[in-house]
Amino acid sequence: MRGLLASVVQGLGQLTALTMSISGDWLFTGKIPNGLVLERLKAIANLMWIFVISHAGLAVFQQILSHHVLQRRFSSSPSMQFDSSPG
Repeated sequence: MRGLLASVVQGLGQLTALTMSISGDWLFTGKIPNGLVLERLKAIANLMWIFVISHAGLAVFQQILSHHVLQRRFSSSPSMQFDSSPG
């Protein structure tokens, strides 16, 4: 249950990226009228920007709270990359 929220958020980000790629492909190939798809793509792109900015912002926030997420993520030592604490 510990990583459930993180998994849900990550999945939503991946679905957003997939939706952007599909609608971009439709625009490129011209299979669907551009007006509706372009408007949807712009809205989805805004959601992706919100996802990216909030993702980075929350990582910095956790770093400030001394959770050391950036050290674990970018450490070259294998023992620092994964949290070995129970729970």
